[in-house]
Amino acid sequence: MLIKLVHTQGYPEKLLRITVPKIPSLICTWDFIMDLVQNGSAKQKSFALQLAGHLSCKYPTQRLLEILRSCIQFIEDNLILFSEDPFLNETLDLYVKAFPILNGRVKKLKRKFPKTYFSINQSSLHFIR
Repeated sequence: MLIKLVHTQGYPEKLLRITVPKIPSLICTWDFIMDLVQNGSAKQKSFALQLAGHLSCKYPTQRLLEILRSCIQFIEDNLILFSEDPFLNETLDLYVKAFPILNGRVKKLKRKFPKTYFSINQSSLHFIR
């Protein structure tokens, strides 16, 4: 229950690179990843998608492959929700790293991303999607 509570609340995404490889018991988070992806806040969704990628790199099992397929389908169905997510490209790259068989589907999904444009706002350059 504590692991679920911590991961439902989330923590900085940068820590996933450390926690997943160093804490073997995080494998149990796969039981509720899709619940977070489907029912969580935008931040929880992003965190859960990243967690799934990191878990898959460490534990490339059939169950995680199915979870990643469900994650990709969720992203495809809700692309507008993720148009501002700075971690989405990196997350999808983790999916392909864990399971190269997902490469074609991920490439197809990335082609659907909104195009990036430039905007000059006062003293800085911003990217707009």
